[in-house]
Amino acid sequence: MKIGLIAGRSGEALYRELKKTGKEIYLLAGNESDSGVDIALNKFICDFEKKKEIEEYLRKNNVKQIIVGTGHIKVLNLLEYLQKKGYKLSIELEKINLCKDKHKLKKELINLGYFTPKYCLYKNIAELEKDVQIKFPCVLKSTVDKFSPSLIRERKILLKKIEEYQFIESEIILEEYIEGNEISIPVINNGEQINILGIMNYSKGKDEKLEGFENLVVEQLNEEKEKEVTKLSLNLIKQLQVYGLSRIDAIIKEERIYILEINGIIVTGETNDDYTKIWKQKKMDFPKNLIACALKILENK
Repeated sequence: MKIGLIAGRSGEALYRELKKTGKEIYLLAGNESDSGVDIALNKFICDFEKKKEIEEYLRKNNVKQIIVGTGHIKVLNLLEYLQKKGYKLSIELEKINLCKDKHKLKKELINLGYFTPKYCLYKNIAELEKDVQIKFPCVLKSTVDKFSPSLIRERKILLKKIEEYQFIESEIILEEYIEGNEISIPVINNGEQINILGIMNYSKGKDEKLEGFENLVVEQLNEEKEKEVTKLSLNLIKQLQVYGLSRIDAIIKEERIYILEINGIIVTGETNDDYTKIWKQKKMDFPKNLIACALKILENK
């Protein structure tokens, strides 16, 4: 069976796992240095914006199904094009795009009755700059990840950031800063079953050394709270109908669980940080689980 794989920095890990299944793999990569390019037997290296060239390569090789292991915006645009051409994907693009847009996701979370930090939406940097009633500390975010989040504690720091981001053309969010216990919950939904792989005591801000988040604390949950988090996570992914291997990032303060964001497509390649260390210690095996889930989704399409 022939199958396409597009996975960015998770390319090598997913390629090796997919190879165990005996599939004939066709790796799509954006450049020569992408993960997995050096070991792939069949590969096509091309700017993802060249959609027609990529579709022609897949059609020529009779590849009709694609496993997705990256949520890069260029890849999502390519996948939308390929889906319209009749290719089957291991994800649901509509749901991935919902998770990608922090504002739309927050609105949906609130609509479903979940807690998420309070926020203000600004159409652009200029609109944000004019607001003199901002409460600090707060978290500065792009709705579509045009820049990394920053914890802002005073107005002069905010103005400095605004000056840095003048070139950004996207909506901006200022989010209430909640100081609590951060956790991440990887969830698998293959269309037939939904399971969580466990609870990661993990802070993305601290691990990636994002500005202002260096001193955050993550603590082990007690058994009762773990059960509550598990139930909430399963219900949330079921209600949103997010398929594949996703990850809920949340924070707990005074017993309340706040949803920070949902990563619809998570990194499954090895990284040199706590993220990889934790999922390996907990035997979550992200590559194996993503591939198994993706193949089941494709089988049912």
